[in-house]
Amino acid sequence: MQKRLAIILMVIGISGGLLACGSKSADVSEPVEVTEASPTPEKEIDSSEAKAEETEEPNQEPETEKVEEEPKVENVPTWYMDAEGLKSEELGIMIRRDSAEWEKFGFAGSVAIVFKGDNSGSNFRFECNYYEGDIDSYISENAGMEKATLENIVYAVREMNEISTEAVFVGNGVTLSIDLFEYGIEDIWENGLSYYEEDNTDYLAYVRDKVLYCPALGIKFAGNAEDAMFDEVGIGCSDRDSGVYEGGEISISNGMGFGNNESTEEKLQEYVNNRVKWGESVIEEDVEEDLGNYKYIGKGSSDEYGTENWFFASDETSYEIFINYSDKYELENYLSLIEELK
Repeated sequence: MQKRLAIILMVIGISGGLLACGSKSADVSEPVEVTEASPTPEKEIDSSEAKAEETEEPNQEPETEKVEEEPKVENVPTWYMDAEGLKSEELGIMIRRDSAEWEKFGFAGSVAIVFKGDNSGSNFRFECNYYEGDIDSYISENAGMEKATLENIVYAVREMNEISTEAVFVGNGVTLSIDLFEYGIEDIWENGLSYYEEDNTDYLAYVRDKVLYCPALGIKFAGNAEDAMFDEVGIGCSDRDSGVYEGGEISISNGMGFGNNESTEEKLQEYVNNRVKWGESVIEEDVEEDLGNYKYIGKGSSDEYGTENWFFASDETSYEIFINYSDKYELENYLSLIEELK
C-alpha cells in the first residue's frame, strides 16, 4: 500500500510539473486511465449482469404458475348424453340407455326467455331425447307434424291446440322438442335458441350452467331471464307409452320439488302432506339408499290404482329424485337402474 501510494504521489508530482511547463498531458494521463480507471467499468458490467439476472428470474416464475393453473379451469357438464346413456359426474350416477325399454329418455326442463324491446316473455318447456330415426321417420310416427325451415335448419312443427305449438329438431341420434305456446320459432331464435358448434366431443347433448347444448343438432337453448324461477334442466326417463298406464318414470332435478331452503326432513314431510291431500295413502317405511356420491332418504305413497310415488332427498346435495310406477313393478326395479358412475 505504501509503495502504491508513493507511485501515485510521484505521478501526480510529475504531472503537475509538466502542466506548469505548458507541455501536453496525453502521454501521462493514458497510463493512469489504464491502471486506475479500467477496473471500474468491469465492476459496473458485472453489477449490470447480476441485476439483469435478478430481473429475469422473477419473470419466469409467473409463466410456470400460469401453466399449472390452466388445467384447473374446467367447466364439467352437470349432465350429458353419450352412446351409453345419461351421466352426471357431480352426482356420480348414470342410467344406461339399454337398461329398460324407454319411451322417453333424456333431458327435460324449462327455459325462461324475455324478448328484446318489450320485456315480455315466457317459460318454454322442452325435452331432449334419444331418437334413432331422421326427421322423415319422426314426422311419419307423429300425427300432425309438418316440415318447416329455420335459417338453414329443417325441423318439424305441429299445432297442439289453439294456444300451443310444438317444434321438434331431429338428427344424429337425438330430438329437441320445444313447446312454443302462442309464439313462433322465429320469436325465440337468437333470444334463447341459436346455433352451436363444438368439435371433438363425444356428447350428443349436455347441460352446463342451466344451458342445453346439442352438438348433435348444432344448436343450443338457454334462458336470458335473470330471476327465472324455473330455469332448470333435469333428466326424465319413462318407459310408459303415451296413454298407457303400465311402466314407470324416473326424474332427477336440482331443488325443483320443494325449494332449496328447506331441510331434507321438511321436504319429505311436505311431500307426504301433499300426497295425503290428493287422497293417497302413505307408505310408512322410509327407504335409505346410497345413489352415486350421496345418501338419500325416500318417502312413498300409493293411490287407489296401486301406483306408487316416491320422493328422495338428501342432506348432502340439493338434487331430488322422483320415481313412480304401476302396480306390476316394485321400487327396486327402478332404483337398480340408477347406477354408480365409474
